[in-house]
Amino acid sequence: MYGNIVVFGNVEVYGNMVVYGNIVVYGNIVVNGNIVMYGNIVVYGNIVVNGNIVVYGNIVVYGNIVVYGNSVVYGNIVVYGNIVVYGNIVVYGNIVVNGNIVVYGNMVLSVYAIEYTLTYM
Repeated sequence: MYGNIVVFGNVEVYGNMVVYGNIVVYGNIVVNGNIVMYGNIVVYGNIVVNGNIVVYGNIVVYGNIVVYGNSVVYGNIVVYGNIVVYGNIVVYGNIVVNGNIVVYGNMVLSVYAIEYTLTYM
């Protein structure tokens, strides 16, 4: 997909998702494949990826992120819920999480600041 996308509902993809632009979803994103984003993601719900995710921008999620593969983010991550990754995660920007971070692989952070607050415990 090329260009910016705004969705007022849920997005469910059976296959890979490649976006050359920004995406805003007022619902949940479920991808049964891999995601490659050349822009920013803003989700007013949850993101579930049954594969790998690579983002060349920022991620803002007002819910949870669950990834059943590896994650690479070349921007910042802001999550108002939890992050759960069943693979490895590499982040080249900042992370702000209002919940828990659970990684079942390796976590590599090339960041200047990590702000982690536990508000849902």
